[in-house]
Amino acid sequence: MQAYQLCLLQQSHDVWAMKALMDCHLTKAEQGYYNVTAECAAELGLDHATLERCAQSDAAVEMLQKQFLIGVDRGIIGTPSVFVNGNMSFGWYENRTVLLQDICDAYGGAKPRGCKTPLPPVLISARSNKSRCLLQDPARLG
Repeated sequence: MQAYQLCLLQQSHDVWAMKALMDCHLTKAEQGYYNVTAECAAELGLDHATLERCAQSDAAVEMLQKQFLIGVDRGIIGTPSVFVNGNMSFGWYENRTVLLQDICDAYGGAKPRGCKTPLPPVLISARSNKSRCLLQDPARLG
C-alpha cells in the first residue's frame, strides 16, 4: 500500500488524493472489508491499473528506499512521528498532554486559550521497570 500511495503522490502531486485513498481504506476496514484498493481507486476516479503497475515496479522500491532514508536522516523512528517546531515530540503516543505541552512551549507569541489553562498531571511510563509514575507538575517536563 505504501508503494501505491507514493505512486499516487508522484503522479498526481496531490496530497489530498492520497489522504482520500487512505480515508477510503480506513472506512472500509472499519466496515470489515479488506483488499479494497481497486474499489477505492474507482470511487476516487484514480487509474488503478497504472498505479498498481507503478507500485509493483523497481522504481517504486527505489522511491520507498529514498523516503525511508529521508525519514532516517530526519530522525524519524516510527510512524507516526510528530515534530513540533522542528523537534520530535517524544512520549506523545502514551499521553497526548505531552504533545500539547510541546506545542504550547513552541509558541513565541500569545499562547492559545488551551495553553493558558493548567494542564492536568501527566502520566509517563518508566520503561526500565515497566512501572508508571505520576508527574504532578507539567512544567517540570523540560
